[in-house]
Amino acid sequence: IIANVGVLVGLLLLVFEIRQNTDVMQAQMAQARADNRIEKYRDQIDSDYWPAIGVKRDSAKSPKEWIDSLTAEEHQRVLSHTLLELNDLRIQYYLHKQGYLDQTLFDTSTESQAMGLMQVITYMGDIRPSDPEFLAYLNSVARKHHLPTIESSK
Repeated sequence: IIANVGVLVGLLLLVFEIRQNTDVMQAQMAQARADNRIEKYRDQIDSDYWPAIGVKRDSAKSPKEWIDSLTAEEHQRVLSHTLLELNDLRIQYYLHKQGYLDQTLFDTSTESQAMGLMQVITYMGDIRPSDPEFLAYLNSVARKHHLPTIESSK
């Protein structure tokens, strides 16, 4: 009986340690996400080219007008930025589905990021996420905020 109680206590301690480890891992992912976003904004602020792209965006009447106003080099930079945003959002979506990204953070910050992406992605050529669930999420955000949706690549 004492051995069985010892095993039970050991299992309870193991469950407690796993939960603590999960909490630490979630905190580390949240911090890494925050660091990633801060670094992105810092790079844009210190950029020699991004402020000019931002000025064009601010003065344009629509995302299409903004995209059409870009030089070939600026267009390539915005395209690369769009692909990075798409990949970043895909990772956040996956982390959220796995339970590693807080629901409130996902519903606010990530949705806001998805809105920004959906405003321009349809004007950036044939960019589509390959994961149908992720595509459905992006399209649901677009519909919620009356933005263009992305067609499936079928």
